[in-house]
Amino acid sequence: MRMRTPLVLVAAVALATLASACSKPEPTKDTAPAPSASASQITTAFPAIPPGAMPGMGAGGADPHADPHAGMAAPAGSAPAAGGLTWTAPSGWTSMPNPNTMRKATYKVPRAPGDADDAEMAITQVGGDIDSNVTRWVGQFEGTVTPKRTELTVGALKVTIVEITGTFGGGGMGGSTGKKEHWTMLTAIAQTEPAHFFKLIGPEKTVNLARRDFDKFVHSFKAP
Repeated sequence: MRMRTPLVLVAAVALATLASACSKPEPTKDTAPAPSASASQITTAFPAIPPGAMPGMGAGGADPHADPHAGMAAPAGSAPAAGGLTWTAPSGWTSMPNPNTMRKATYKVPRAPGDADDAEMAITQVGGDIDSNVTRWVGQFEGTVTPKRTELTVGALKVTIVEITGTFGGGGMGGSTGKKEHWTMLTAIAQTEPAHFFKLIGPEKTVNLARRDFDKFVHSFKAP
């Protein structure tokens, strides 16, 4: 009888262990752990950035939202747009950097033989009525000057031409300093809202030589 007790205890322990193992549920497809992904299986929703490209750039290394024409001056002969108004500059005029943010475009008009300066075509779009602007321009010339005014229509666009000749004081022209005798300011005012001002100013002979190109330029205006 003394030898049967240890055997009974061993049998009881074995039965308890077996019962515990059988009580655990087998893993199913819902409870089984997912296998860990290898490095070759990991993907990303972001496109690869090429060498040398900065974050935010496209695959070609350029910002997809950047203006492709940013920093480029419109060459003469093209039809730039300013507030919806377009025009075509004569081929002999050279597009120049704008000296300030007020300018929509700037062109250099070549000087006539014997003149010391080129003329400049300055294009702006500012407020103010025509009479106030003409009065201001007259004030840029010395002495008493009388502006000539002509009204015309280009398509459906009303245009006022203002011409002033005399000794110019240099105000409002990029790079111009000192008094300039026998200079002419020839301006076309396109009556948009606000108005566009196309101001050609330079030596009288140079402006007269450019007058035919100026007329063609004005008649190229196209309103939206």
